[in-house]
Amino acid sequence: MARKPSSRQPPKRELKFLWGRAAGRCSFPGCRIQLALTADSAPNGIFVIGEQAHIVAHSDDATAPRSDPSYPKENRNKYENLILLCPNHHKTVDNDAVKYNPSRLREIKIQHEAWVDESLISAASHLPFEELELVANRLMTTAMPPSRELTVVPLDQKIKRNNLTTQVEQWITIGLVNRALVEDYIRSEAKTDPKFPERLKAGFVNEYRRLHNFMGLGNELFFALVEFAESGDQRFERRAASLAVLVYFFEKCEVFER
Repeated sequence: MARKPSSRQPPKRELKFLWGRAAGRCSFPGCRIQLALTADSAPNGIFVIGEQAHIVAHSDDATAPRSDPSYPKENRNKYENLILLCPNHHKTVDNDAVKYNPSRLREIKIQHEAWVDESLISAASHLPFEELELVANRLMTTAMPPSRELTVVPLDQKIKRNNLTTQVEQWITIGLVNRALVEDYIRSEAKTDPKFPERLKAGFVNEYRRLHNFMGLGNELFFALVEFAESGDQRFERRAASLAVLVYFFEKCEVFER
């Protein structure tokens, strides 16, 4: 029986990580346009224009941009071999594969992700209560999951148990910057709504369980939860707020594996 050729489309978990690390923006130098736009006519209200380009071609065909038959086939659809681009710059890099060779594309990807991290750190350094309120409104639910006995687990152990890499660990560190702010916000809201902390946590826990069923543990699950809290808002302020709330519950062992 002939072997079925592998799909060019990367797995969803790889795309979640790629889009998360690129902050949903084109990685090409000087572009950085948002690649998921709100549109009432689109499914789920989001119109996606972004394209994931293969750094080393998916195909062994010599005519494919950046073809390299020696590159392991099992790695061609993984995050490490993908770069997020807008349609115009996808064409740019494919039309000049000599200038935009794999080494150059990896350099562009690293530089873009560094810019994303710097922008997130800047947004986290002056995060207002209003952004936390917007995230809370997205997460609040009355569908309460069963309570779990709290146990103290060192953060480094929890990161390891959830198969999170140093890239996510860096984002967790950024989220921890606003630990006190999140605590103050939750405490202030609980004065008028005693169940507020539990309902806020439940929003993450319920989505975590849904995603975990088909995604498993790892970086992709973490970024999917951040994306869930953002609710399509790609501003770095919203991402910083989403990350702060998620990391608050992550540290308290109330979301993710213990």
